[in-house]
Amino acid sequence: MSVIQVENLRVTFQGRDVLKDLSISVQGGTVCALLGPNGAGKTTLIRSLVNIYTPRSGQSSIFGVPSGKLGEKEFRRIGYISENQEIPDWMSVGNFLQYCASFYPSWDNEWCKRKLESFELPYDRPLSQLSRGMRTKAILISSLAYHPELLILDEPFMGLDPIVRDEFIDMVLELAIENKATTFISSHDLSEVERIADSIAFLIDGKISAHLPLDEILRKFRFVTLDLKEQTFESLGSIAKGCLSPKQEGALCRFVHSDFDGTLVEQLAEIAPKVVVSEIKEMTLKEIYRALIGREVF
Repeated sequence: MSVIQVENLRVTFQGRDVLKDLSISVQGGTVCALLGPNGAGKTTLIRSLVNIYTPRSGQSSIFGVPSGKLGEKEFRRIGYISENQEIPDWMSVGNFLQYCASFYPSWDNEWCKRKLESFELPYDRPLSQLSRGMRTKAILISSLAYHPELLILDEPFMGLDPIVRDEFIDMVLELAIENKATTFISSHDLSEVERIADSIAFLIDGKISAHLPLDEILRKFRFVTLDLKEQTFESLGSIAKGCLSPKQEGALCRFVHSDFDGTLVEQLAEIAPKVVVSEIKEMTLKEIYRALIGREVF
């Protein structure tokens, strides 16, 4: 069942389309990571989902409810954390959590107390006097203590030290495993994303260019080096068309194969029998991401 459903969403600011007929579906109980360069529309998509922005056309829904009709009942099932999230700094940690608890009938006081102790958060200290990492811990507790069914994270790791990141990820995984919650996360931290994501959606220039399970993405992309002998790369026909970042130096040509299925050698034997496969190498998620957004990978 889809917890998040987006169909042909178009969002425009000052006459410019930020999201361009974007569609995506996120299945319940999974962790979906949204990757894309700055300005691609990641935050715009997330804010449209929770009815902060109104789209020009198309539709989106959460739990089967259109974003424009989300109400108290639905928001009690959603946890939302964003970069530079505003909180009432004048409140103490304890007062802030008590205030948040008043909105959620499912608030788990015992869980909250355990996390306050494990995070060593000073209950009576004003939020304004906390470090960025400690503030993030307070926000994380406030967003998870009611055990949301959907967790939406917009650049949550920005500026956090490695220890706080690990604690953050542990809590997200705990929620996902114990409560079978769904997580939709936008982040530039690819190493952390690779640790927790079930699927990856690449948002490039206002559209989802690919949305696949992580293991399938890692399986489909390969670095390939060919010795072309006397042939040109373009003469390889369908093989060349499906490649990214081709770079030729003399007879050697390196490129990213985006639909690798193990039959490249057989295909070349039919199309260009003199061409030699010098190397086929697995890629990291970071290398795949760089290739998809047109950055240097060689």
